[in-house]
Amino acid sequence: MRGRRRFFLIVGVFACVAALYPFKDTVVPAWSVQVVDTSGNPVPKVAIRQVWRNYSTEFEDHREDSVTDEKGYATFPTRTGRACAQQRVFVCLSNARALAHAGWGPHSFVLVLAGPDYLSDDCSYHGSGQPPSRVILWRRSEIGPPKNGSQAFRNSRRMLRSST
Repeated sequence: MRGRRRFFLIVGVFACVAALYPFKDTVVPAWSVQVVDTSGNPVPKVAIRQVWRNYSTEFEDHREDSVTDEKGYATFPTRTGRACAQQRVFVCLSNARALAHAGWGPHSFVLVLAGPDYLSDDCSYHGSGQPPSRVILWRRSEIGPPKNGSQAFRNSRRMLRSST
C-alpha cells in the first residue's frame, strides 16, 4: 500500500510540473515576402508590418514593422511562443465563449503600409505550409469604380497569380 501511495505522489508531482512547464512552439516560420506592383515590378522602400498571434495560447497580437529593400523584399524571423498546458487550457476555454467567432491556432498576416491611395492583396498564414512569398500592391485608381472594376480586379489578380 505504501509503495502505491509513493507512486501516485510521484506521478502527481510530475503531472503538476508538466502542467506548469512552458513548452515552446513555432507560431510563424521565417517569412520572406516580396512586394510588387500590378505589373510585377518590385516596390522598394515601402513600409510593411507583420502581425502574429497564436489564438490557442495568447490573448494579444504582436507586430513588427520593416521596410522593403531595393528588390522589394522584407524578411521577418521565426516567431515562437511559450505556454504551459494550464495556460493553453485557460485560453482555449476563454476562446470557446466566442463560439463561431473564436480563433484557434497560429495566424499571421503582413500589411503593406503604403498610404491611403494603395491596397494590397491578402497575405496571410494560418499555421500550415509556407507563408505566401509575394504581395501585390494596387493603386486605388487602377481598380476603378466598384461596379465596373471589381471583375477586372479579380481577373488581374488571377493573371498575376498564374504568372508566378
